[in-house]
Amino acid sequence: MWTYWTVLLKFLKNIKQWFMTKKEDIAVKRQKLYSLKLSMPELVHLRDLFGVLLPPSFDQTVSQRLAASNGAQAFEAKLWKKIHRVCCSANIPTDDSAPDYIVTAAAQPELDIYPLNLEQLVDVTDEDEDDE
Repeated sequence: MWTYWTVLLKFLKNIKQWFMTKKEDIAVKRQKLYSLKLSMPELVHLRDLFGVLLPPSFDQTVSQRLAASNGAQAFEAKLWKKIHRVCCSANIPTDDSAPDYIVTAAAQPELDIYPLNLEQLVDVTDEDEDDE
């Protein structure tokens, strides 16, 4: 009996996930489409740009993290599918034979100090001059 309910619950979750995916696909399909012609080097650069991995775990790309911060994961996934399809038709590798890139610190960062509110800084400076 318990197994039956477990299986039923999993089935219902899968159906819900399927409907949510379809809902996202419908939202993506309703957008106006534009065409873009790319040369081979441009397409390779775009493929590489979509593959730049972020630290610390290197399990997410720059594109995926940006999409997650904007709530645009469905659009990012759809765009990558399009890029992948075009790369495959142009015989540009997108699998393990494609180069991997990561974001990492190459040197100690240069630090500087900037005011948070420039107007506030100007007001404080003007008050100091009036006091003199």
